[in-house]
Amino acid sequence: MAIVYGDYSKDRIGWFFGRTGWQLGTLAVTSLPVFWAVNTRAWPLVGTLAGAWVLLALLVVVPVRGRPATGWLIASVKYAIGTLTGWTVFRSRAGQGRADDLDRVDLPGVLAGVSIHDGPPHGPHQARVAIIQDTAARTWAVTASVTHPGIGLADPAKRQRLGAGLADLLDVCARTELIDEVLLLVRTVPDDGAERDLWLRRHRRPTSPQLARQVNDDLALALSRASVRTEAFFTLVVPEPRLGREAREAGGGLDGRARVLYGLMAEVEGQLRGGLGMTAVSWLTSPELALAVRTGFAPGDRA
Repeated sequence: MAIVYGDYSKDRIGWFFGRTGWQLGTLAVTSLPVFWAVNTRAWPLVGTLAGAWVLLALLVVVPVRGRPATGWLIASVKYAIGTLTGWTVFRSRAGQGRADDLDRVDLPGVLAGVSIHDGPPHGPHQARVAIIQDTAARTWAVTASVTHPGIGLADPAKRQRLGAGLADLLDVCARTELIDEVLLLVRTVPDDGAERDLWLRRHRRPTSPQLARQVNDDLALALSRASVRTEAFFTLVVPEPRLGREAREAGGGLDGRARVLYGLMAEVEGQLRGGLGMTAVSWLTSPELALAVRTGFAPGDRA
């Protein structure tokens, strides 16, 4: 039996049949003219007001891509006001020649609240994992670069095992009562062949046959034009209210939060390597995270 996974969204519980307070209040207030017209027995006016109320109810209640039409209208008005007043225009201090303090974050909007901390030494290589703090969302996160062999040649039984492994991963994350969100990013970018050329230069022997060298060079020239690189990243997100309680027991501060995150990383990594069949899981340090972000926007810089 195949297991099909769809999009996931958080449960939303409203006050009355899934409606929020402002939606219920809007529907109640706008229905008063209809009852007033019924009380006065002005039936043509009742029909007109009832039709207008039904239209308003559709705009308020029915979501369009997860947001009611009134929400889109309010957001559009705010964006228009921000555009007219110049709030949506961002110019970095470096671009204006005013970058006096290089340690000060120079990013637009909510990104200004994102900070990258170097955690305490971790693992056999004593690497300092990058801990991502979002002060606006009050969350902490860590990101890993993962490698998976893919499911293109997997039989149905193996695909079902991998699906069950994903379910087990989500179950483990839920049972920790700390992890609020897991993000799996898979991106495909053009491959310029620089890494393959570097590998060949390091491993090619002077005594290798000339024909073999020619075949490899021809393959590199033909395949690098159409080849792509697939990269996958896994991120776990923990809210500050949940992490703060555990961090106080682990010493508090950044180190205490890092110790709690390291424990979660170990649990998640076991599931990634086991049930999901990841062949490599590498938690990114600050330079590696910066490289992943930069090559996401400018793939040609990887060389």
